[in-house]
Amino acid sequence: MRSVAAMSVALAVLAVVAFAAENAKAPVMPGEKTTLFNGHDLAGWLPLVADAKADAKAAWTVRDGVIRGAGRPATTLRTETDYANYRLHVEWRWAAGTGGDAAVLIHVGGADGTPLRAIQCDLRAGDAGDVWLLSGAGVNGEATGRPTRVARKADSNEKPLGEWNTCDVAARGNTVRIVINDAIQNELGGTTATSGRIGLQSAGKAVEFRNVYVEPLDAVPSGPSPLAPPVPAPQRGSR
Repeated sequence: MRSVAAMSVALAVLAVVAFAAENAKAPVMPGEKTTLFNGHDLAGWLPLVADAKADAKAAWTVRDGVIRGAGRPATTLRTETDYANYRLHVEWRWAAGTGGDAAVLIHVGGADGTPLRAIQCDLRAGDAGDVWLLSGAGVNGEATGRPTRVARKADSNEKPLGEWNTCDVAARGNTVRIVINDAIQNELGGTTATSGRIGLQSAGKAVEFRNVYVEPLDAVPSGPSPLAPPVPAPQRGSR
């Protein structure tokens, strides 16, 4: 009888642990504006770098209320929390006065140290608004086996180098809308990922980020529905 009782207790404990673990992994759906960068340090973020010999922490610094990505080595800074159904706001500029390669990542998944699944909102100078589907992320209900580009809708509307730009991403269910400097530059439908961590990328040249936050989708300004088709056909390629 004691063994049966002990087993029942053990099973109950395992059930509680499993329930807690499952709920701990549930993505956050913001009910109010939530600041992701506190302006002082990188609390809530984890730096990642492909080169095991490189110092990922040294590649990301905070000064004067700004996150600075050094550009070398190429690195990713991701949130510790998963998010779903949100509007993400990020501001960026090229710190060195010469454009380089940077990005905002959404729906980031996969184990650290491996190629991360993500929808990459490109901020590369001259290409802001392009999308790259990485490591199995897909659109129209179909995952891709290689990095796949979805070209932006309109000509570049980036600010002159050294000035601040805005990137706003509305992620609603399996749809994504990307707005650069108040102009819709890309829309995706049928995304194979609908939640995940949020990331920033820096490669090649120093880039700065500020005012990084998420808020409920009802805070998105009125305009064409982010659910509206058509979705651009993916263009295959590699970075």
